[in-house]
Amino acid sequence: MKRFAKFVSGAVLAIASVSASADSTVDFLVNAHVEGYGQMTFAPDEWAGTRHESKRLESLAITPLHPNMGNWPSCLNVQYMAHIAGIGDTGWINAPSTIGSQGQSRRIEGMAFKLSGTCKEQYTIEYKCHIQDWGDQPTANDGEFCGTRGQSRRLEAVMITIRQR
Repeated sequence: MKRFAKFVSGAVLAIASVSASADSTVDFLVNAHVEGYGQMTFAPDEWAGTRHESKRLESLAITPLHPNMGNWPSCLNVQYMAHIAGIGDTGWINAPSTIGSQGQSRRIEGMAFKLSGTCKEQYTIEYKCHIQDWGDQPTANDGEFCGTRGQSRRLEAVMITIRQR
């Protein structure tokens, strides 16, 4: 069972449950700032951002849903990095911190995600990117970079899954 919530100004408005296959996925939310739309919240296995609308993804944060709201194991954390227009590569940061910018009109051009924690070997993180003019890219895993660097192509959306191995 997947659960996700809608946030406005940091407050949970609603929590919904979504049936999922028994593939041992882990529950989390993806909070993204999308050009023209502002802050949006997405569930796992859902495109975070837009596709075919020519809108840049400006920032992103993953919020683990711990046992009171989901099935996120306390021994697991997720980290991410990004290549941001005009800035370059960021360092790796821990969830639920936000990466990218808001109100600066800077596009994220690519990202990578990896797991950390004492039980990280029991899980895998998989993600796909939707890139300006190129569309959906092949699945990347466990720290592989997805997107571009220095080509002025915007990352428009990303789909993330975390599952048991």
